[in-house]
Amino acid sequence: MESKNEVLMVLANFNFNDDEYEYTKKMFDDNGIEVTIAAAEHEDCASVSGKTVETNVSMQNAVIDNFKAVVFIGGRGVDAYFTDDSALELARNFYNANKIVAAICWAPVILARAGILTGRKATVWEGAITEMQKAGVKLTGEEVTIDGTIVTANGPEAAIAFGQAIVNSINSLAK
Repeated sequence: MESKNEVLMVLANFNFNDDEYEYTKKMFDDNGIEVTIAAAEHEDCASVSGKTVETNVSMQNAVIDNFKAVVFIGGRGVDAYFTDDSALELARNFYNANKIVAAICWAPVILARAGILTGRKATVWEGAITEMQKAGVKLTGEEVTIDGTIVTANGPEAAIAFGQAIVNSINSLAK
């Protein structure tokens, strides 16, 4: 049975971005959306500044039917997911199930490598532009870009708008 409005938020086990996590999660909390934290390893995640967040489930054990959206948070450590089969498969499975797939900062590279951004509009942190171009992504240069069920944002400054765009997308799917 599908959850009411639950989001699977994926953090890197090490060096996820504090602001992208905190501001995006605050938008979910403010809108009554439950958040489950996932990572490659089912152990606490450490942010760039050293804060820790408890992981509720490993990516491999996340049941997508329980969620409306998957949200990949950026930061220096997210590059570990660029070639991680569990992360790539998670993105593809949510996309194929017509659920929201969202990524901020470096994390849209996961979506590109999963093959779900080819020919689609997206935005990304400037350091990953070349990677996205190689994957055939139509880069918008916007803070936040929505293309169907895919929501991307370009970095921590966009985290609040990113969170709100995901909330709006979840609400649109519910109608």
